[in-house]
Amino acid sequence: MNRKETILFGGTFDPPHVGHVLGVAWLLSAFAADVWIEPVDHHVLGKQPLPFATRQRWSQLAFGIFGPRVTVRDDETRAEASGATIDLVRYLLAQHPDRTFRLAIGSDILAERHRWRDFSGLTALAPLIVLPRPGFAIPPDVEGILAPVELPDVSSTSLRADWQAGRSLVGRVPAAVVAEMGAYVG
Repeated sequence: MNRKETILFGGTFDPPHVGHVLGVAWLLSAFAADVWIEPVDHHVLGKQPLPFATRQRWSQLAFGIFGPRVTVRDDETRAEASGATIDLVRYLLAQHPDRTFRLAIGSDILAERHRWRDFSGLTALAPLIVLPRPGFAIPPDVEGILAPVELPDVSSTSLRADWQAGRSLVGRVPAAVVAEMGAYVG
């Protein structure tokens, strides 16, 4: 059986920003694979994001420009998903035996890998694609495909602070998401 390669690109997406969009653009150009955007339902490392439905809608707006190769999914809301990425990957492998999976992450995540449930088991099931981010070196023991591009220096954390302070997000957050955020009442 010829299995379809799928790249999982997860995150809080609170909000999705141009770094996320540019990362997906690179993934689509570098691989003959679908990309599944997987917003987290609840964050196991303690973050308290906006409601899932809001972040899913923003993700649909941000990544909708790519067409049918990119799908914003809600797999994290399934009862089988615990919030741990390895459980999500196991669930997806069971649901989609016709697919293989890779996991795309920003290099900033590598500093937290010791906090992830069974990170080495996860990368055995879904080998890594690492997208470099400014200020976050890639440790020499990390195995996987390293993107030859560096994403812009933008983070959802700083964007939320700017949004709450009434500062413009234009140029750092996709225009459709900025428009939606202007109308969002939490």
